[in-house]
Amino acid sequence: MRRPIGPSSWLLGELSLLAVALASILVNSEMLAVQDEFQGAMKKFVLLAAYCFFFFLVTTVVRPAEV
Repeated sequence: MRRPIGPSSWLLGELSLLAVALASILVNSEMLAVQDEFQGAMKKFVLLAAYCFFFFLVTTVVRPAEV
């Protein structure tokens, strides 16, 4: 019998996505600063983090029977 994917699996995936996105910004921070795009990149990262938080909140609060 297969175990259903729980919030912990989704949380690990979301944290991995956020870590890769942040690493990408940090690695390219010098070029982003030269092109005056660093602030925009950080705003998009914060928006991505908010979407991930909202997704995690919905997946933990809503029961499968309610969908």
